[in-house]
Amino acid sequence: MTRSDAPAAAGSQAAPARRAYLVATGYGLAAGAVTCLTFFLMRGVQHLVWDERSQWWYIALMVLFGGALIAALRRVSLDADLDEQVDPGRVEPRQWRRIGLLGLSAIIAVGFGGAIGPEAGLVAVVTELSIVVRGRIARSRAETELITEAGSAAALSGFYGAPPVGAAYRQDALGPGRLPLLCASLTGFIGFALTWRLLDLETHALEMPASTSRGALLSPWIIVPALLSSALGCGYLLTRHALARLLTRMGSPVTQTLVGSAALALVLASWPVLRFSGHDDFGALGTWAAGGAWDVLLAAGCAKVAATALSLAAGWRGGDVFPLMFAGGAVGAATAVLLPGLDLQAAMVAGMSAACVVGLRKPVAVFVLVLFIVPGADAVALAVACGLGVLALQVLPDHPALAGNPHASH
Repeated sequence: MTRSDAPAAAGSQAAPARRAYLVATGYGLAAGAVTCLTFFLMRGVQHLVWDERSQWWYIALMVLFGGALIAALRRVSLDADLDEQVDPGRVEPRQWRRIGLLGLSAIIAVGFGGAIGPEAGLVAVVTELSIVVRGRIARSRAETELITEAGSAAALSGFYGAPPVGAAYRQDALGPGRLPLLCASLTGFIGFALTWRLLDLETHALEMPASTSRGALLSPWIIVPALLSSALGCGYLLTRHALARLLTRMGSPVTQTLVGSAALALVLASWPVLRFSGHDDFGALGTWAAGGAWDVLLAAGCAKVAATALSLAAGWRGGDVFPLMFAGGAVGAATAVLLPGLDLQAAMVAGMSAACVVGLRKPVAVFVLVLFIVPGADAVALAVACGLGVLALQVLPDHPALAGNPHASH
């Protein structure tokens, strides 16, 4: 190559890189806005169905009705969880209709009270949009995969309000190679926030207790909620795997959903706080902790992971991030009650982080997410909990539910 050829070669290499950033940034903004609109619809269905009604018979009836709708959609919808949806090489253009039906199924699942978070449904809708967009503007396979992954990253970042999380989620890593996705995550967050403001929606932050030991040395007892919540995360994976296998023996996916929804109706009607993702119920954990109700907190943590496992095993499409946070936070609060020298906020942060690290197998994403959604979170407690969660993953017993993809059983 001559000296005169060098600038031309450099320019030819820079052009695709610039286009990658342009595509990721522009599409991320649109995907964030679509995510917000979809979440708005989810909340609308949720308010329409419930509207302060919490009688046990009404809860059971609505969950059964929601289960019947999801069972009907499972005849034609694509079964996939959040990890599978963020895989850019998974979806084929001809599957757009099935992906759309999956999104509709997730909207119903969230709206009718499933013990799940909305992120999987939001990603499903954006995945459908990605298929349309990449079919029109993608010039290569690499660009096709970038568009799909950028959409997922933008959706997650917008919903969580944490731009780095979307870029880190799929590979659980942040590095120079993820920079286009980080740009998509940032513009996805901006698109979500702008649309949220245009719709004049209210923001509900996690109701975490204030720290009473800021600036003091972290108590060594912080390992207790982290270890207990790691065990809780392990129990969640085992329970979900066992319930999925049990329901599989019941027959077709439609039958599985109907039978699982009947059981779910009984569980949620028995304890209404188990409905939904748990994001808006963290205040109850603080109230129970203030009353010294450690037994109620432990029961809530265990019951929440069981309800979430049952929801997902029965085909109620959604995410498990906030349910795991609620469950881990409940266990952390219980340990703070039993160990008076332990700061309540630090214990809850440790519990929710460890449960998510084990349940999701994504320590980097969990660390970043908790830092963003819990203002003033004790970074040391968070790091200790994530570290113990990673150690727990290394020593877990050899079991199909605990190996590889935590959602592989479904």
